[in-house]
Amino acid sequence: MEVKLAKKALATVLTLFFAIITPSQGFGAGTEFFLSSKADNDLYRVFRLNDIECSRYDTPSQAIEKAPDGAPVLILADTYPSTATRIDESLLA
Repeated sequence: MEVKLAKKALATVLTLFFAIITPSQGFGAGTEFFLSSKADNDLYRVFRLNDIECSRYDTPSQAIEKAPDGAPVLILADTYPSTATRIDESLLA
């Protein structure tokens, strides 16, 4: 039961994410997302299962360096809340 609820909640969050963020940023079908996460990250797995074009990298710097200008980069907090995800300030310039 809890797994079904978790999947439903995740689906709701993803639907809201794409409904609100995607049109306002000009992202549409065929947009490739660049993720910094572990390979077993839930959001990454959902993207792959739903054929959402994405590339995954182990570190924020790798994802940012590989993403073309203006491409969406998602830095996912795999170890939150026990450990904060550190992002070098120079990557945000």
